[in-house]
Amino acid sequence: MNYFIKVNEQIIKKIKFEIDKCSILSEDMVKFWNKRIKDDSFNKFEIKKLNYDEYISELVNDENINLTCDYIGPSIYISEAKRGLTIADILEYYIPSREFGGHMIWPSKEIQIRSNSTIKKSINTARSYCFKERIDYALFGIKKWYEETNKVKCVFTNVLEGNAGWLKQFRSFEGFIDFFMLNAFMDCKYNVYDLSSYSKGVYTAVIQEFPKVNFTTKEEYENNLIEAYIPENYLDYIIGCIGAIKNRSKNIGDYMA
Repeated sequence: MNYFIKVNEQIIKKIKFEIDKCSILSEDMVKFWNKRIKDDSFNKFEIKKLNYDEYISELVNDENINLTCDYIGPSIYISEAKRGLTIADILEYYIPSREFGGHMIWPSKEIQIRSNSTIKKSINTARSYCFKERIDYALFGIKKWYEETNKVKCVFTNVLEGNAGWLKQFRSFEGFIDFFMLNAFMDCKYNVYDLSSYSKGVYTAVIQEFPKVNFTTKEEYENNLIEAYIPENYLDYIIGCIGAIKNRSKNIGDYMA
C-alpha cells in the first residue's frame, strides 16, 4: 500500500478541478493560442476577471464569448468507479496527461439539449453527457458537424449548433484541428483515431460512426452509455489517450522552440 496515496485519496480526486481553475494554465493557454493567430480573421483571446473569478474571453462576430479551460484526458471517475482501477494506477497515467497538451479551451455557453428539455450543456459538459468524457468521440462529433449539410439532430449536434458562431471562425474541421494542434488524435486524412484501439505504439482503428445507445429509463440509458463508450479494459483507452496527449504536447513544444 502507498500510504501517501491512501491518506490523500480525497485530495487527489479533487486535483482535476483545481487544475482546471488554475490561473497559470489559463494565462498560458491565452498566450500560446494568441501566437497561433496569423491574420485578422480571429480576435485575440483575453483574460478577464469578474469579482474573484477569472475566465478567457474572445470577441466573435461582435459577441463576447466566454471560454473555459478543460481537461481532455481519461476520466478519473470512470477509471475508478466503473472499471476498478486503483488510485495508484490512475496517478501513474493521470499525472503525465496534465501537461499543456492535455487541455483545451471550449465556449462555456450552455445550450438547451432538446426543444422539450430544460437541461442545458456546454460543449465540454455535453462531451461528458454524451460520450462519457471521451475526447475521440467528441472530435468525431465536431467533424460530423462541420461536414454534414443536413445535420442529424442529437444532443451533441444541438450543443455544437448553439456554438456555431465560435466554430465557424475556423472554417472547417481541418482548420479547427490545425489551429488547436489536435492532429495527434487523428491520421493524416483527419480521420479520428479510436483511442481505445492503441496497441504496440499505433492506433489500429478510426471512428466511423457513433455506437447505438438505446434510451429506456434514465438509469438504463446511463448503463447503455457506459457499455457503448467505455471498453471493459479501460486501460486501453487511457494509454491511447495519454499517448495522443503526449504527442500533442511534443508538437506544441516543437512549435514554441
